Amino acid sequence: MLRQRLAEHGPALADKLVELALGGDIQALRTCLDRLLPPLKAVSSPVLLEGANPGQGLAEVARTVLDAATGARISPDDAQAILSALGSAVRVIEIDELERRIEALEVKHGK
Repeated sequence: MLRQRLAEHGPALADKLVELALGGDIQALRTCLDRLLPPLKAVSSPVLLEGANPGQGLAEVARTVLDAATGARISPDDAQAILSALGSAVRVIEIDELERRIEALEVKHGK
């Protein structure tokens, strides 16, 4: 019921909101701007980790990330994101390894 009544008066309400905003009503101005401008999102850029090599194990990469963060070569936020991604990679690798071991045991025991 309320939505229907508001919808009927939508254009008039919008006009009043704009009028109030233009008249200096800060809350009305904020409401208008919130509807016009999307919220800003953080923009991340690629991170170059000096000292990281493709053949390194995950523990060595994690040490490289920590060294880069403590040496102010990358931001703490970037380090956290990279370490989180490494943690996810470790979980995927563990699951893959467990699946292979289970399959090998099933083959060995004829299941």
